Amino acid sequence: AHMEPDVLLVDEVLSVGDWAFQRKCVEKMGSFVRNGITIVFISHNLQAVASLCNRTLLINQGSIVANGPTENVVIHYLQNAMLPSKLQEVKPQIWIKEVNVYNQDTQLMGHFKSGENVKIDVEIVSQTYERNLALGIYILDQNYYSVFNTSSERLGYRTFSIRNGEVLRLRFNVCLHLCQGTYYLGAIIKRYDIDKTFDTKFPAATLLLNSDEGVRGVANLYPTFMIGKK
Repeated sequence: AHMEPDVLLVDEVLSVGDWAFQRKCVEKMGSFVRNGITIVFISHNLQAVASLCNRTLLINQGSIVANGPTENVVIHYLQNAMLPSKLQEVKPQIWIKEVNVYNQDTQLMGHFKSGENVKIDVEIVSQTYERNLALGIYILDQNYYSVFNTSSERLGYRTFSIRNGEVLRLRFNVCLHLCQGTYYLGAIIKRYDIDKTFDTKFPAATLLLNSDEGVRGVANLYPTFMIGKK
């Protein structure tokens, strides 16, 4: 707690201890960074990496996979983490071509108000026949913390098939009960019955949320307040 190092090497410190201990560690490392101390931070915790580091190395089996600004490296990791390794080097036979987010007037948007209903349209293309497919979407905050994820199958909708050369347009309708901030939308095509991922797209869209309410955090619960007397 009383160290004043020039360079601090921190290896997986957030993999041990309870939540309070981990929070104290992050706060202390944050103070080191603000005081100009160099930290070499080794971790699998994306949220901590995103909040503490301005440059990141992604290492896989001893080899450097990506090196650069933290935001770019984290996005690279998230783009590939859900795909089997053999699909990372070849174009998938079923892939997500386009993702667009519209307001209720079907206007293509990037800025939204907290609580606004939006349409998420996903276009997929295939060079093969496949059945039992489901579409998943997920939303991460600006520190890459997962705030929402679902899939058409988990919601109880029937799986779908796609033929060679076919283009499908799929839609989720969601309400953005999120606080003000920047969020990233991802999409994934998967067969859950055999746990096979065909393609994932991240970030598929950036969602900029504005809010007039005096709330902080991630979820906007639209609070009200009253005072009563017995």
